[in-house]
Amino acid sequence: MLELEPEWPAALDGNRWFLIAQGDLAVVRGRLPDAGRDFVQAKGLAERLIGLEPDNRDWQRNIGLCLERIGDTKAAQGDLAGALADYGQSLATAERLAAADPSNADWQRDLAVSHYKLGGIADRQGREDLLRQHWGEMLAIFAAMQQRGLHVSPEDLAGLEAIRARVQGAAR
Repeated sequence: MLELEPEWPAALDGNRWFLIAQGDLAVVRGRLPDAGRDFVQAKGLAERLIGLEPDNRDWQRNIGLCLERIGDTKAAQGDLAGALADYGQSLATAERLAAADPSNADWQRDLAVSHYKLGGIADRQGREDLLRQHWGEMLAIFAAMQQRGLHVSPEDLAGLEAIRARVQGAAR
C-alpha cells in the first residue's frame, strides 16, 4: 500500500503498528538490536504521520511510545545514556499531552510511566536523588489521577506500594 500511496495515513499507521509488534516479538526472542531497529523505524513512521497532521495528539503520543520502547531496548543492552536520552524525549512528549488534557487517563499514565523509566535508569546509575525525584513524581501523578476519578489499573495500583516504600526508604 505504501508503494502506491506513500503518504496514506492509515497505511503508515498500520505499518507502524506492525513494526511495533515485530519489535516486541524480537524483544521476547532476545534479539534486542533487531527490536531497536524496528522501534526506530516505527518512530520514523510516527514522525511522518505528524508531518501530515501536526495537531493529531494520538500520533504525537505514538512518538513518545516509540521513544519509550527504543529506550527500553537500549537500557536492556546496557546503553544507559542512550536510554536516558530517549526516555527524556518521551517524557517531554508525555508532559505536553498530559498538560493539554488532564482528564485523559492514558496520557497521565504515560507521564507517570516516563518518570518511572527515568527513575529506573537513575537507580541503575546509583542516583538515589533522581530516583526519588522521578518516582516521587510518578506517585504524585497516580495520586492525582485517583483524586480526579481517572482509571488506574489494578496492575499499576499493585506496584505503587513497593515503589512508595522504595522512595521512602531512599529518602532516609
